[in-house]
Amino acid sequence: MSGRRLRTVVDDTTALVSLVVPRADAAVDIDTLNPLQYLLTSCDVFVPSEVVTEIRDLTQYQDIHGGAASNVLAARGHHTVANPSEREDTSDSRPTFGLDDGETDGIVLANALDVDGFLTDEFDGTNFPLIHAVLQGPGSSRRRGSSVITPTTAI
Repeated sequence: MSGRRLRTVVDDTTALVSLVVPRADAAVDIDTLNPLQYLLTSCDVFVPSEVVTEIRDLTQYQDIHGGAASNVLAARGHHTVANPSEREDTSDSRPTFGLDDGETDGIVLANALDVDGFLTDEFDGTNFPLIHAVLQGPGSSRRRGSSVITPTTAI
């Protein structure tokens, strides 16, 4: 990430839940680093409302991901939920990037807010370059270069 400190980040669903999985595992030592806490205390985090809906849907599962999703919802007071289609500077209709609604709304929100990074789990196949191509990046709505970070990337 070229030495820049992330000050603003937009998250997509699976990446956000993945940050909590280590803490949702009863076998993991309670003193283990909490990646979600680190993210929420080190920068301003924005989550599209569609991502919150997807996380709520994940809580129905009786597994570690359902527990992790519940923990993300419990931290809701520490990030800002926003609906990109309700912003004056975005289109009322969702663009068609070929991604799911949460990822698409995340990209639209990241571009509208001019954030430093977009946290996603899309690092395989063609989605990673697609996400990188549609992010406009900080500083200018025309400049590319917003960081695409994955849960395996050091934050």
